[in-house]
Amino acid sequence: MVFATVLLLLVVAVGVAGALAVRRLLVGRPTAKEGA
Repeated sequence: MVFATVLLLLVVAVGVAGALAVRRLLVGRPTAKEGA
């Protein structure tokens, strides 16, 4: 279904945006919990 594909793409986009936001916060702070 087209709806399922669009929903999947939306979830992926939100996930990527969230990951970038978290990475930005981690980079902004000197203390990073993750090794990356």
